[in-house]
Amino acid sequence: MCNGYAGANIFFSVTEKARFLYHKYRYKKRKVLSFPDWEEKDVSQLGYSLRVDVEKSLYIKKLIQNKIENLDLVSNGFLPEVIHADLKRAKSETKSLGIDLDKHFSSSDGADTAEEDAKIYKKLRK
Repeated sequence: MCNGYAGANIFFSVTEKARFLYHKYRYKKRKVLSFPDWEEKDVSQLGYSLRVDVEKSLYIKKLIQNKIENLDLVSNGFLPEVIHADLKRAKSETKSLGIDLDKHFSSSDGADTAEEDAKIYKKLRK
């Protein structure tokens, strides 16, 4: 996804590219990032369909937040690393299910389809 957003640009350092991508992701994923946080007890009180939608949205928001946090670290001169165990676990789980999260989030307009999200979430819930 990074090359999809930054491929047409020239960068002279990794930090410069990370800074560009940090701002690009925050803009492209602003709808997902604006999804409100929920308390666990509130989510558990929801009906099944709404609960699944809320949990899925929170999960995707967390993945994007992790990516943005990592870009922020790199743009400030730190070495890139997996900054949250959930992201590493999620990539591992989804890869074993035949889903590439990086490919999933790389649509050219930055919009993720609800249908694709639902497929991933259903596989993860099994």
